[in-house]
Amino acid sequence: MAISDSASLHGVFPIAPTPFTPTGELDLDGQRRVLDCMIDQRVDGICILANYSEQFLLSDDERDTLMNLCVAHVAGRVPVIVTCSHFSTRIAAARAKNAAKAGAAMLMLMPPYHGTGLRADETAIIEHFARIADAARIPIMVQDAPLSGVTLSIPFLVRLAHEVPSVRYFKIEVPGAAAKLRGLISAGGDAIEGPFDGEESITLMADLDAGATGTMPSALLPDLIRPIVIDHLAGRRADAAKRYARVLPLINFENRQCGLRATKVAMMEGGVIASDAVRHPLESWHPATRARSRAKSSRSCCAGGSDVRKRLTIDECLPADRSQATLIGRVWSPAASGPMVAIVRDDTLYDLSRLAPTVRDLLELDDPITAIRNAGSLPRIGDLAAILGNSSARERDNDAPWLLAPCDLQALKASGVTFVSSMLERVIEEQARGDAAKAEAVRRSIVAVIGDDLAAVRPGSPDAARLKNVLIEQHVWSQYLEVGIGPDAEIFTKSQPMSAVGLGADVGLHPKSTWNNPEPEIVLAVNSRGRTIGATLGNDVNLRDFEGRSALLLGKAKDNNASCAIGPLIRLFDERFRIDDVRRCELAMRVEGPDDGFVLDGSSAMDKISRDPIDLVSQAIGSNHQYPDGLMLFLGTMFAPTKDRLAPGEGFTHVVGDIVTIATPLLGALVNRVDHADKIAPWTFGSAALMHNLAKRGLL
Repeated sequence: MAISDSASLHGVFPIAPTPFTPTGELDLDGQRRVLDCMIDQRVDGICILANYSEQFLLSDDERDTLMNLCVAHVAGRVPVIVTCSHFSTRIAAARAKNAAKAGAAMLMLMPPYHGTGLRADETAIIEHFARIADAARIPIMVQDAPLSGVTLSIPFLVRLAHEVPSVRYFKIEVPGAAAKLRGLISAGGDAIEGPFDGEESITLMADLDAGATGTMPSALLPDLIRPIVIDHLAGRRADAAKRYARVLPLINFENRQCGLRATKVAMMEGGVIASDAVRHPLESWHPATRARSRAKSSRSCCAGGSDVRKRLTIDECLPADRSQATLIGRVWSPAASGPMVAIVRDDTLYDLSRLAPTVRDLLELDDPITAIRNAGSLPRIGDLAAILGNSSARERDNDAPWLLAPCDLQALKASGVTFVSSMLERVIEEQARGDAAKAEAVRRSIVAVIGDDLAAVRPGSPDAARLKNVLIEQHVWSQYLEVGIGPDAEIFTKSQPMSAVGLGADVGLHPKSTWNNPEPEIVLAVNSRGRTIGATLGNDVNLRDFEGRSALLLGKAKDNNASCAIGPLIRLFDERFRIDDVRRCELAMRVEGPDDGFVLDGSSAMDKISRDPIDLVSQAIGSNHQYPDGLMLFLGTMFAPTKDRLAPGEGFTHVVGDIVTIATPLLGALVNRVDHADKIAPWTFGSAALMHNLAKRGLL
């Protein structure tokens, strides 16, 4: 629920910038994107035509154009506050009347002033606000800011609230704002309905402590400010203070060094607007200031969970040719209290639920590609960039949508030992009996006998049978070599339907495991008829110590809370993307330690797989084994981490806080943070919950 759903407006109401073209003309398309971006960031309302909107550089006609466009484009999605300040009561009242007629939820006004010398006395100020209130008949917010040069005392503001009942909200952004807010609330009582602060939220914590129920910052980082307000209003002050400490350096830099240009630069670099131009006599940033802003943004917005969040961008996570790809997935919708099947179009996510309520149903269609292309106009879920950013589990706004794993009812299956290098590591695990310290010695002895080049051996072939006899004689035959070069592939259950986590989620290790690793893999989406419909990326988190102690511990080694990550989206096969593209893919993987500077890079080339992907599908589903809801099939990995981390000879193992990125150009990137399975939010939304939710939404 938005924190402004009640009649009283409170929460985060940032000021929308006014984008210009490089030549200084209004960029109306950019203005629409600005509004959509802010709404996708789950702001509680938007203020337009304020000082940070460069209202003092707009003509009257431009003001009217922008006001009508903004209110119409927002279309009631959030309340809109329209700034109508002017020294002339007549002009301010006319602006206010037009704003109310257009659909504004509130007006914001400074007391009448002009230049440094023209001021009104208190009686004239009250008359000014009274006439405006009569013209508009909607709530009014008084902007108490140093720019006006008018001193508005607490007794006068209380008098104004009593004499002009429409004046119910107060934006206090003068020195000592917290003390003034506290005094105003105490003196005004119920007449002070909405005490807000401003000035880019630079004194937000003190102002919230004083009783503020809202803030009006710039649009630079409302998605990071809003959780601070939510936590504080909910009584979680310590959490709010931690969030505030993280973003305060950037707020301070904006407030003291950059001003209104900071938001424009950030939105241009984020692709929301095409130009960060400001109108003369304002000047664009010096390059050094721009560079410092970027550094401040990185440090302020990317601590902790944001180390994941900063990676969750369109350019990083989507295929390089995304404009030509058919990308489907699942989005958690707070409004629906459940998942939506989604399609990416023009960097926006749209709801496919009316075409197919589940991904399973979509993949069961005779021709999913044609059905999607013929679906016509679809409900908009939100901006892809915002939803990607909100998919970071550690910094998620639970009132905004985020990506889930792109599968739902499908069985989660995996094929193992499909690459030579991983085959050798499995043999080593078995021979070392789960003891990482023995791994290096075992590795040398095994390779001395069988070498490390089995790629030419076709599984199940006569050559493979002869090699098996030789290895048995050498006493190094293994169950892993059996499935690696024998006729039958290893197909096992990785996890349960609906249990996979998606992009930005934490992935889980059993807390007793001390030797483990990620497994970067391509995952095929297969329907109930055995037809391979598309592909995505997966991380088959593996506990090497558990599996090495006994093959009978495979279930515990593979299936733990959040131990299966799939995403970011399923790319459907079409005329531009086929199974041959999967056969040629090369996966890159990077593990970055949380604070030790450790980096591990690896890769897995699909052209080195010992079993063809379609052969693996045929061994997983067919006359001997059916999956009425289809399956997601991990294809295995050649990644075999041997780089020492904690001690010489012990190889690689995860530590809590590792960030794992699995990427390939045609499928994008899957990014996750590592934690212990018992510390990650438990899996609670299963198949029954999905059915109840779909029925409630009228989709069954």
